[in-house]
Amino acid sequence: MAATCTPGPGDTRDLCFAALCLGSEAHWTVIYRSDAPMTDPKIMQVDVDGRLSYMIEFYDAELGLDDADQQYSAPLYALEGSRMVDALISGSGATISFDTSAGRESVDISLRGSARALRPILAACPDPDPRRDSSDAPGSATAAPPGIAPPASEAQTNPSVANASQVQAVEDDPTFTARLSRDFGITSSEMSSVVFANDIGALGFLYHYIEGSAGSMALSVGYYSVDGTEYEFEGLVSGLYGTSPRDVTIGSREITVTTTMLRDGDPRCCPTESATWFIDPRDLSIRQQ
Repeated sequence: MAATCTPGPGDTRDLCFAALCLGSEAHWTVIYRSDAPMTDPKIMQVDVDGRLSYMIEFYDAELGLDDADQQYSAPLYALEGSRMVDALISGSGATISFDTSAGRESVDISLRGSARALRPILAACPDPDPRRDSSDAPGSATAAPPGIAPPASEAQTNPSVANASQVQAVEDDPTFTARLSRDFGITSSEMSSVVFANDIGALGFLYHYIEGSAGSMALSVGYYSVDGTEYEFEGLVSGLYGTSPRDVTIGSREITVTTTMLRDGDPRCCPTESATWFIDPRDLSIRQQ
């Protein structure tokens, strides 16, 4: 279960918002300590970072908790619940609003750590309809490749930064090359890098000279998730090969990238075969097409 709670008086909590996997079904759950139940229809408005808004219909639930708690549940992938996943993963905070018998309530929750917490839930209970439109991903979050987050003023004035759902590429930046080298645990006398990033995650490619060889280069690839405004290194992607990485898409459930590889009969200098790779960011498994 992935959950975030707001503190209440003493050691209590006012509201917990969670995602959990029950069998093969994923659910949003809300636990609210109040004498005022939600009014029908039980619609919760979730505003992420004050820029993206989602409406989720909840139902009464019996979660085996304290009778003083109002307990609600909703299918995670139904209606806008599925669309909300990417926003929660990339966001830093959200406001949950709903109507109760005592009036309108609004509760602020932190989304720090949501990427790491939600990944096991999404892996255990995957979306039954993986054809979800990629336009559901948030379109106005701010992000940059690992190590640098653009200031608010830049995000407001630079459309290429503000529209961070579109993947950005940075080649051979010394700061990013050093970050990849450190995270990947690689030391080499000659290295080059390219980093692809958006508000969901980043994919870093590090080409490095194999010491003692006759000019041979090796490739290491790593994935970074977004935790609020920071990028966190999740691990190396094994089994991805090729040069000239391009056509990169980064989503919470799938990453795609195309590289150029040798085909039969190609001289080693001049590969001509295009390969498309599909990476699951939840476990970094990979397949080639």
